[in-house]
Amino acid sequence: MSNMSAEIYVRKIVKKVKCTRKYRKQLKQDLLGEVKAMLEQGMTMDDVISNMGSIEEAAGEFNENRSEQEIACRAGMNWLMNGLPCYEEEK
Repeated sequence: MSNMSAEIYVRKIVKKVKCTRKYRKQLKQDLLGEVKAMLEQGMTMDDVISNMGSIEEAAGEFNENRSEQEIACRAGMNWLMNGLPCYEEEK
């Protein structure tokens, strides 16, 4: 049984994602909202972690998909994002 809070889980995931500070901040807000929504639907943190994956798995997935996300966002093909938001990189 996990005694990890939603905030700690999300913070640890975001810390391992290789991205800009701006993207990291938005990602943290989005992930925390998603986790809290799952908890409000009656899931436990164990259920959330089982659904989203371990910290390493979740961060790894974001890192793997990052280049695909950047390409789709820059090309204006948001439909390729499968519901994931596009974030502009810092210039």
